[in-house]
Amino acid sequence: MSLVPRSLFHRSWLKQLICEFHVSCSLAERNQFGIKLIDHELNKILFGNQRETHLPLTRVLPLMKDIESFVGTRKLAEKIAPESESHKREDLKNQLIARHFPKLQGGDLNEHFKNIAAEQVQNYKLLLNRLADATLPPCPSKWIFATGWTAYSPDGTTTKVDYPSDNVLVFDVEVCVPVGQHPILAVAVSDIRWYAQGSICRFYFISTEVERKL
Repeated sequence: MSLVPRSLFHRSWLKQLICEFHVSCSLAERNQFGIKLIDHELNKILFGNQRETHLPLTRVLPLMKDIESFVGTRKLAEKIAPESESHKREDLKNQLIARHFPKLQGGDLNEHFKNIAAEQVQNYKLLLNRLADATLPPCPSKWIFATGWTAYSPDGTTTKVDYPSDNVLVFDVEVCVPVGQHPILAVAVSDIRWYAQGSICRFYFISTEVERKL
């Protein structure tokens, strides 16, 4: 492919070119710079009925020169070249894509992802709001160091549990690196009760055999 001479991009040529594309871009699916756009139907699916923005010619000309200096004369010429067979095949492919494109969950692509995200986080949002508005139960005045987790109810009773079972928790764990790689204390709190796992804290400093078994 021969290179397009730089003289081709003189201001007079640019002005004529842009004027021609400004008139025909809506039919040829090109923007004001002569660069090919996606298929009209696919554009409508992705971006809804958003209005197209047309810049005045006084702004288009310097921007065109900036594009030329950035991407190079050859690449710009390729972008604004007349329709070829490959372009026509691409148009047909885009039309097929638009025809079979899945229905969006909203009026455009932006609303689509916002609505999906809102649906996915809705349950977590409800739980977090519940926790944020809750008054935490009173902290236990005495902790039980026993194997496994212990649940501390607000009435002062304690219950051995396999793990904290409430739907939303604030969890923290402490590790004493010089002693070992395992946590020495774990605690969690929900809007209902406290939980603690302190058995490791009791035995860690007594026997390294326990550490090897954990």
